[in-house]
Formats: sequence, C-alpha cells, structure tokens
Amino acid sequence: MDRLERFNNALKNITLSQTESGEYEIDFEGLALRAHNQVFSPKYFRSSHILLSAFPFREGERLLEVGCGLGTLSIIAALKHNNEVVATDINPYAVSLCRKNAHHYKLKDRVDVRHGDVFSAIEQNETFDTVFWDPPFVWADDDYDYQSPIERAVFDPGYRQIERFIRQSHRYLNKDGRLLMNFGSNGDLEKFTQLVGACGYDLKELSFTEIEDRGGLTYTLYQLFPRQS
Repeated sequence: MDRLERFNNALKNITLSQTESGEYEIDFEGLALRAHNQVFSPKYFRSSHILLSAFPFREGERLLEVGCGLGTLSIIAALKHNNEVVATDINPYAVSLCRKNAHHYKLKDRVDVRHGDVFSAIEQNETFDTVFWDPPFVWADDDYDYQSPIERAVFDPGYRQIERFIRQSHRYLNKDGRLLMNFGSNGDLEKFTQLVGACGYDLKELSFTEIEDRGGLTYTLYQLFPRQS
C-alpha cells in the first residue's frame, strides 16, 4: 500500500467518525467516556485498544502523554496504576473531553490536562519518568492543510511534529526515564526510522500487533534509546 492509499484509508475513518453528532458516549475497557466527532475515538480507530493492551505501565510513576485525545490511556494510568499524569493535546475539543472524563472519575488532582502543541504546555523544569506519544503517523505532504481538528491526530505533514518530539524529549525525561512511541504500518516506517536515527536514537520493539481483518495492518510500540557514540 502506497502513501496515497494509506492517506485515503485514514481519511475514510475520519469521515465516518464525523457522522456522530458532536459529543457522544463510548464504553472503553469498561469505562464510560465522553467522545466527540472532532476527537480521535476508539469507536472508529482500534489502535487505542491495541495500545492499551501493549503499554508497559509502571506503578506510581510520573507520566507525560502528548496527544492524549479523549484521555483513554492517561485516565487508566492514573486510575489503575496510580500514575501522576500530565496529558496534552493541540485539539481544544480533546482537551475539554479529557478534562471532563478525568473529572468524572475523580482524577482532577492526578490528571493535569493542558492545551498545547507537543511540548509547548510543559514547563522547562518539568521532568517525567515516562514520556509517550502515539503520534499522527499517517504521512501527509509538507503543504497539506488540515481540514478539521481531528485530522491533527492522524496526519503530520512532513513528520515535522514527530521530529520535534524526538529532538526535544530528552529535556523532559528524568534520569533513566523512558521515551516511548507507537507507530503503525499505515505510516511511513522507513521515513520514521530514518528520522529516529538522524535525531541520534535507536529503536527497541516492545510489542507488535497485527490486525488480520484490516489487511495485515500492524502497530508497534517502541522505546527510543540515545545512540551510544
């Protein structure tokens, strides 16, 4: 499948999710959560369920999730693993939903939701045990103009935001902290791998999942390690 096919397939899912009339409720792994037609939702994108089953949670750590969406991973990290979470998103609809969902489960003091682009909402002196992003890895050309807020969770023109995340992440990691990223085969893995190497990192595969009824679509969770000189 080439870049254009991957792009068009993602666009079909986005269009389907936008048939919802504004805000609606979903069940996610036994949790009742609010969703929105302008926010990446597990109802239409199965990667959220796959990621949750693969994610290597640690008890009682400080977690930064960039691109939190409606808050599935951040809320479970706080609710079930006693994490102190900072959750950020560039999409104001996502920020509002994540706050609403966190408050519903009385996590206001453990899930700090902020509006920002990659690390723009993080103070320079803030550090974390784990920094994670499930990025918008479906490739879009450099000059692509977003047509709706939800597209920012799916497309990253030229992988500019992914590069920014990798290059800046070390500033926000505690000593021995973990840098984690998710990536799917509907992205440009060759470009991503080259970018990781150019930023001075090596990839270690933590989990690999294939969806047979989606034509063998795969998702891989990676840990990034600084390359040894």
